[in-house]
Amino acid sequence: MSIRDHTGDDISENFVIVASGIGVNLSLQLFAHQSKRWAALFINISNFEKFGKPSGIDKRIRQLSLFSKVMMVYTLCGVFSYGLVSQLESDCSKIKNEYKLCGTMTPFQLPVKVSPFMVKIIYILQIFAGVLALVPGALIYCTCFEAADILIYHLIHLKSKIHEFFEHKDSQSNIREIVLYHRYIIGIGDDLNFLVKKTLGHVSLIAALILGCIGNQIISNNKPFGATLFLIGNVVTLFFLCHGGQRLMDESTSLANTVYESNWLKASTKMQKNLMMIIRRSRKPIRFQALPMGSFDYMLFHTFLKTSYSYMMLLQNSTNGDKIR
Repeated sequence: MSIRDHTGDDISENFVIVASGIGVNLSLQLFAHQSKRWAALFINISNFEKFGKPSGIDKRIRQLSLFSKVMMVYTLCGVFSYGLVSQLESDCSKIKNEYKLCGTMTPFQLPVKVSPFMVKIIYILQIFAGVLALVPGALIYCTCFEAADILIYHLIHLKSKIHEFFEHKDSQSNIREIVLYHRYIIGIGDDLNFLVKKTLGHVSLIAALILGCIGNQIISNNKPFGATLFLIGNVVTLFFLCHGGQRLMDESTSLANTVYESNWLKASTKMQKNLMMIIRRSRKPIRFQALPMGSFDYMLFHTFLKTSYSYMMLLQNSTNGDKIR
């Protein structure tokens, strides 16, 4: 006996709405709670006066801004497309529960019967709520990726300073600047890691479930077009979050190799001690921590995909019973 036999419905969409709704709204609340720290972070990370401006940073910032705009437009189009598909694919004759509303964007049920006009009002409110929640939610992911990318440019700029340090003989004053710049980057990295963990750390607990439910919704032919758009949006935002975290880890740890491969043998003993401090600190990568453990990186993204497939197969068995056998 399957869940569909008891309810007459595919509950995948319900799972998606509940899980993603909780996750997105929690992220928005946490982001708003840490808004002052986010603002301070971007002020510090965009300050290029003290240590110089990394090469190509202006062009990269424009690209990141364009990426955020594309994600915002895609999310808007996705919400409206999902709402339109819900209207076109709604078949009131298949609804067995008389209290379940027909023609709404997402499954909706009231304890009393309502007029068709009220159903339209609920439909409009659902689209409005989707825009208010999903668009800012997608931009939070973009914000984390932007911050990681700018910090990576700072790390690349620091590496170029290390190379320049050994090209000038009277560079005693530059070694202090390099050490201070490294501490500056570490401080920003720690702040960014704290904010990502507090804002999006919980995503690691629900992302696989959401992807699995969306996949089952597509296979079950329940609003497949809208569900596909939602799936693509979720996978892309998760990938860029993990991609930013992975690149940040790689660039921060490779700093030790940059120092080691430099001409440090010709430096004085005092300079070598300062360089050793940079090497030792570079062993601990700057990363995006997830909850309850782990980091947002390629390995976690791979785990998301594998686990979501397992959830999808479980839901296929639970909702369709013997149909898939």
